[in-house]
Parts: sequence; structure tokens; C-alpha cells
Amino acid sequence: MAIETVRVDAQGLAQLAAERPHTLIFYVATMAFVALTLIPHGSRGDLSRQRKIYWGGTFSAAICAFIAALPNISTGLIVAGLCVFCLALPAYFGTQLIKIGDRVVAFESAAALPATADGRDPYTPRVSASKVWWLAVFGVVIGAVNVLGYVIGGDPVAYGLLGLFFFTVPPAVTGLGDGRYRQRVARGQYLQFGIITMLSAGIFTVCYLVAHSVGLRMRQPSR
Repeated sequence: MAIETVRVDAQGLAQLAAERPHTLIFYVATMAFVALTLIPHGSRGDLSRQRKIYWGGTFSAAICAFIAALPNISTGLIVAGLCVFCLALPAYFGTQLIKIGDRVVAFESAAALPATADGRDPYTPRVSASKVWWLAVFGVVIGAVNVLGYVIGGDPVAYGLLGLFFFTVPPAVTGLGDGRYRQRVARGQYLQFGIITMLSAGIFTVCYLVAHSVGLRMRQPSR
């Protein structure tokens, strides 16, 4: 069975090389440029040079992916966009490689964030409450799409359960922690909290507020 699969794959590649040689060539080039973006990860060299390598590889991979999809322009644009998006995600969450003008855009700040007395303390020394709650908005959007797919679109029940997970478990955990540390609701991020309330039909909010109330009644832990 494995040998037959290898033969089928080899025949498919041979046919692709014969009918659309540019697709195979630029697909290989795309993978090579994606591999190039791995170099800056974990490197302690010059950050400016790392950014040039990473984004040079990212956009070169996107261009090659677009050319590989030709003559289908719409598919090429989608693939190129996905390529940039998928490489931008790890850069945002795990590095300081995204820089727009003089501003570095990253989930974790390069320097420790100051704690304030108005309930807007960062969740970690380098991650602000604002970033955490905007990320929560994104998660709730995913949950809402899954719930609507189950309720309206007739998707499998697993989709509905996944959406319900986003509406219940994260707010319970976050609310409990915020309450224990005597933080204000949503650590003062009321815009994101309001958006989440609407997107989740209040389910997220109820779970968070109940957990927050429970946390307030627990003994405050040392930080």
C-alpha cells in the first residue's frame, strides 16, 4: 500500500511538472523561502538584520506562491495572503520582528510594563490587559462562527461544543484570576468586554462575572 501511494504521488508530480512546470518550480521556491524565515527564530544577532531576513523570506514566499497558482489569480491572491498571515502570527506572538515605523508590534512588550492602580495591571510583566482582551474578542468570534454553524448551518454538534467552550471555559478561568487578584471587571477593558458580550449573547459575560465574584471571595494570593 505504501509503495503504491509513493507511485501515485510520483506520477502526480510528473504530470504536474509536464502540464504546469512553473507551479512545481515556484512551489519548491515557496517552501525554500518559508524555511528561510526559521533563521531569525532563537537568534540573538542584530534584530534589524533578523527582520530583513524574516520579512524578505515571508514576502518572497508569498510572491512565489502567487506565481505558482497562475493562471488562477484569485487562488494566487488567497494563497499569498494566507502565506503572509501564517508567518505573521508566530512573529507577533513569539518575537519582536514586526516593526511599523518606529513602533514594534508584538504580543509581549520588549520592556516590562508598569503596573497601575486603576485595575489595568498587565497579565504578565510584558503582556498588557488590552492585548489579552483583544485576543479574547478574536477567540469569541471563532466561537460565535462555530455556534452559528451548528444552530443555523446544520454543522456537526462538535462545532457547537467548540463554540460553547470559547464562551464558557476561558471567561471562567480569567474571571476567577481577576477576582483573586482584586482586579476590576475585565481589568478595565470595557470596550472589548462589551463587544464580547454582544458576540456571545451574554454567555461569556455571565460566566466571567460569576467567576469574578467567586474570585473576590477567595483569599488574595501573593504576586
